[in-house]
Formats: sequence, C-alpha cells, structure tokens
Amino acid sequence: MLRKVFLLILLCGSLPVYAEGQNWSKNSITLKQPNGFSFHLVSEVKYRSWDWKDGVFKKNWVFGVGKKLGNGFSISLNYKEELTRKSNGNDIVERRPFVDVGWKQALKQRMAFDFRLRTEANQYIQPTKKDHYSFRFRFRLTGKTEVLSIHLEPYIAIEPFYDTLSDSFRKYRFYTGAMVPLHPHVKLRVGYIRQDTRGTAPDHIFNTGLSFTF
Repeated sequence: MLRKVFLLILLCGSLPVYAEGQNWSKNSITLKQPNGFSFHLVSEVKYRSWDWKDGVFKKNWVFGVGKKLGNGFSISLNYKEELTRKSNGNDIVERRPFVDVGWKQALKQRMAFDFRLRTEANQYIQPTKKDHYSFRFRFRLTGKTEVLSIHLEPYIAIEPFYDTLSDSFRKYRFYTGAMVPLHPHVKLRVGYIRQDTRGTAPDHIFNTGLSFTF
C-alpha cells in the first residue's frame, strides 16, 4: 500500500502541469572506484519555460570528488561555477565551492531514506553582489518499483535553504519524480520541483536529465 501511495504522488507531481513553469535539465557522469572514492561531473541548464522555448537563464557545471565513509555516511568536495543571464546584459558569474555530507539508511519494501547537508561559499565576480555562505538540508525518500514492466526509482524530497545574507531560511524546495533505468549505466530523470522563495511567487519546475555511472 505504501508503495502505491508513493507512486501516485510521483505520477501526479512529475507531470509538467504548469504551462508557465520552468525546465531544469541536469546531466551527470560519475566514475566509481573500488576503494570507495568517486569522481563526478555535472552540467545543468535552466530554461524559463518547461518546453525549452523561452531560452536559457542559468547554466552551471560542477566537478567533485566523493568518498564513502562507512555506516551509510559519505562526503564530497565540489566546485561549481554558474552563469545567470540578465535581460539588461549585466550577467552574473558565481563561483561556489561546496561540501556535501550525507547519510543513507535502507528501509523495508525496497525503500531508503537519506539526508544531505550541503555547505556552500557563494562568491561573485560582480562587486554589486555580496559574497555569503548558504546551507542546504535535504531529506529524501527513495524506492524501487515496476509499472507495466518498466522499472522505476521514485523519490520524494524536501530541502530548506539557509543563508548568512538574510540570516534565515528564505527558500524551500519540494521534489518528486523518478529515475528510469535505461541501461545498467544510464538513468533518465523525470521529475517536478516546487521552489518557494520569500517575497516571490512559487516556481514550478519540470526537471529532466540523464545520469551516467561507471
């Protein structure tokens, strides 16, 4: 029963219902080593509309090194660079080193729970933007199921954002969707993100991408 409820939430939330929503396309490659180390490269492009027609307003890339620590714990060191395109031509470039600390616990019925704390140093090239630190707390529930002979790995997550600039939790995200295995080394992501930022209307995001793991 729990698995069916999980799947129903997934199917309702992952559809691009909002015609004025955005589309974030995120692709990654991860190389895993027998000693527990891993190396990953991520590229993300954010479009103003879910159907890709209204152009890119943000793009970024990430390189990182991770290590499993045992007992479900892991850590990774990462560097991110992001470009935000502005309509007035004053584009913003941000350099963002960050550290992820995670913990994962297997549950019954082919499900698992994981927690991730991300600590970021937000550094800007433009003098008009203020450097600051931010902290992201992600709580996620994942599972494995099968529908019409299609293997799915659904997920639901919430993620509050705290930053030292506002000295408060000023942004929250809710995630739902599924990873769809296409090959032993390739998964397709289809999902929905609702992003609530203080002082602005919620963003509704259709989230897509491919994940390669070797």
